[in-house]
Amino acid sequence: MKRVLGIAFVLVFLSSCFLKGSSGVSGNLVAFATRADKLTYEAIYNFNVTGQLAGGVSARAEIANEPPSVLRRLDTTTKPATGNLITVSSWFVTNASGHYACALYGGATRCTTDDLDTTTFGYAPIDGFFQLPRRDGGFSSVRRATRPVRIRGEKGTCFEGSPVEASPLPSSTAQPTIPAERYRYELCYSDDGILLRGRRTNLAVEEAGGAAQDYVLEVVSITRVVQPSDVALPGPIVSPDQLKP
Repeated sequence: MKRVLGIAFVLVFLSSCFLKGSSGVSGNLVAFATRADKLTYEAIYNFNVTGQLAGGVSARAEIANEPPSVLRRLDTTTKPATGNLITVSSWFVTNASGHYACALYGGATRCTTDDLDTTTFGYAPIDGFFQLPRRDGGFSSVRRATRPVRIRGEKGTCFEGSPVEASPLPSSTAQPTIPAERYRYELCYSDDGILLRGRRTNLAVEEAGGAAQDYVLEVVSITRVVQPSDVALPGPIVSPDQLKP
């Protein structure tokens, strides 16, 4: 009898690597996603896309956090059908004086005041990994992994969740309804809340039998030592009028 109970326990344990979703697990995700806000650290990530869009766009993202200052840099590289690779760099910087957006203008980096602190990197495929888990109710279901992972030498805790689907807009015509995009997220955090890996899978493509299409963000380096120059504005502050050609 003891042997039968032991086998049953093992089967139940192995049936899933994730805890079932609950409001408590969802709240736990929010806690992890916001834990690093007061932490001093610098993390650099690579971002890539698999499936039909593979190779078309890649990016390097950097976060340098030294409260109350934080610098977020994004270098996005696009591969056109013909010609050379095109890389665009942008920065969002927050410090005790305010919020700033910076970019290259005429071969030099310039910054302007940006009062709307509503984005992480200004690039939606990456922003979702940082913004969605911070919101209560952002996911319709969340499961926490029962086993830790190891990413770049850091022990990580992983969550899997599906975002809340947007309600379709009412249609006044007989046009067929286009199914809403649906995604599954995997998010892994260090013990002190640094995002280590994010994966967003397009469920609609997967269920239709197409090639798996994932957006993958993974940390390549982490340091918990930040210099003042790491969070400094990359260029002078100018008025928007000075950026006009």
